[in-house]
Amino acid sequence: DLMLTLLVQDPTQRLSADLGFDSLMFVELSSKVDARFEELEGGIPQSLMSEQTSIEDIAAHLTQVLNQSDSAGDEVINDVLMRYQPVLSARPISLLPASPERLGDLVLLTRDSGGVADATALVLKDFGLQVVLIDSMGTPGDAEGPLSEDILHWQLNPTSVDALFETLGKHQLLPDSVLHFAGLDACAKLLESGGSKSDLSSSIEVAYKLASGLHKTAPNSAKAFVCLTGLGGHFGLEPGDYAERVLQQSGLVGFTKALAKEWPHALVKAIDIDPSDAGLAEQITAELFCADREVEVGFTGGRRQVVSLEPVADVSADGHTIGKDDVIVIT
Repeated sequence: DLMLTLLVQDPTQRLSADLGFDSLMFVELSSKVDARFEELEGGIPQSLMSEQTSIEDIAAHLTQVLNQSDSAGDEVINDVLMRYQPVLSARPISLLPASPERLGDLVLLTRDSGGVADATALVLKDFGLQVVLIDSMGTPGDAEGPLSEDILHWQLNPTSVDALFETLGKHQLLPDSVLHFAGLDACAKLLESGGSKSDLSSSIEVAYKLASGLHKTAPNSAKAFVCLTGLGGHFGLEPGDYAERVLQQSGLVGFTKALAKEWPHALVKAIDIDPSDAGLAEQITAELFCADREVEVGFTGGRRQVVSLEPVADVSADGHTIGKDDVIVIT
C-alpha cells in the first residue's frame, strides 16, 4: 500500500527523485488520499506533483487542509449564490517520468480523417502498446473477418457500437482504454454545406456507447477514456470565427467532464486541439502518460492550457429579476 510505504520512509525523501515515483504512482497516491480524506476535494494538488516533492511536503499539505476544514466547521455559513465563468490558464505539463501503463495493454482508437489518430497510434506503439484503429469512414465490419494491420473498418453510429465490442471480443481484442478521435469529423461535416445536426447528436451518442462498452468489458479495470475536439486548443473561450463549431463540439466536452465525475479512478480527459498544429501526436501522448489530473486540457501553438472556474460579481448585486419571457439553462 502506497500510504503505508510512505509512513515508514525518511520524511525528507523526495517521492520521484529518491523513491522512484512515476506519474502513475502519483495518480494512485492522489486517488487514495482523495478516497481517505473527503475534505481534500481532488486529492493531491497539481503543484505537488513534481520531482522535488518530498514526503514531508505531502504531510504538510494534508495537515494544513485538514486543519482548515476543522476550523471551518465552527464558522457560520451564509448561503450566497455565486456566479462563475470558465477561464484559460497556461500550465506546463508535469515533468515526472511517463507511465504508458496508465492506458493498460490494448487501446481502442477511433480514427479521424485528418490523420491525428494515425500519428498518435504510431507513437503509442513505439511505447509498446497495442492499438486497434477503428476506421469509422469505412463500411460495417465483418464480425468473423480478420483485422487488417490492426485496423477495423466499422461505420460508427449509436446502433453499431455494441456489435463492435462483440467483434473485438471474438478477436480477443477487448480494450483497456478508448481514445475517441472520430468526433473531430462530426465538426467538419457540420461546417460543410452537406452537414446536418444529426452528426452532432450521433457523435455524442457514439461517445456514450463507447464508454458504456468499455465499462461493460472492463467494469473494474477501465484505464482511460479520452475525447478529442478541434476548437483551436482553447475550447472556444477565445475570440474566433467558429461559433457553430463551439456549439457542436461542446457536447463532447460536457459528456467527458460528466464521465470524469463518475469514473474518479480512471484517466478521463477532454483534449482540445488546433488540428492545423504540428506535433499533436507527441503532445497528446505526453498528456495521456503524465500525472496531471486536469480534465479539460487544450493545446495550441505548442502551449498547454487548462480550464478553471473563477468567481464573478455577486449575482444578487445586479438587481435582475426573472420574468416570464426569460430563458433559463440548467446543466
